[in-house]
Amino acid sequence: MKQLYALLIMLSTTTLYGQVKQMDVIATAGGFAVNESAGITLSWTLGEPVIATLSNSEQSLLLTQGFQQGSLLGTGIDIPVSSTQQVFIYPNPASSRVTIALKNLTTSSLEITVYSLTGAIVLYHKQAEPISSQLTEIPLLISHYKPGLYLIRVTANGLVLATLKLVKE
Repeated sequence: MKQLYALLIMLSTTTLYGQVKQMDVIATAGGFAVNESAGITLSWTLGEPVIATLSNSEQSLLLTQGFQQGSLLGTGIDIPVSSTQQVFIYPNPASSRVTIALKNLTTSSLEITVYSLTGAIVLYHKQAEPISSQLTEIPLLISHYKPGLYLIRVTANGLVLATLKLVKE
């Protein structure tokens, strides 16, 4: 009977302490500084993820809320900026060649970048001459790509027109 009571007491204390989690910051470096005359307090840690990043319209001020980190290169998908230009890819899925069709596009600079799902750049193509036509077709040879899913980003004059999915068979 004493053994049963001892077992119950051990289980109850283990359960109670098992639910307590202290907030710990594990970082390789960090610091804290206060400038009272400017009213600025700075606290930083190295090697932790960002929760939210805010900036002003000129991109001259940057505020990273939550944990802090330096600038990183991301491979996210941008929101297209134009609805008048239309960008298509065909055939999709494909095994050897695809065509990127651009409708209603006038630009002096056109770039096509093909990314793997790991974010690696598989192909970078920059159009040499300006485009001003109702329909422009750009062929891409993909026979040497491994089968899988790829992302194609079409950029005109520095603005992303579209990010398309390509299935390579």
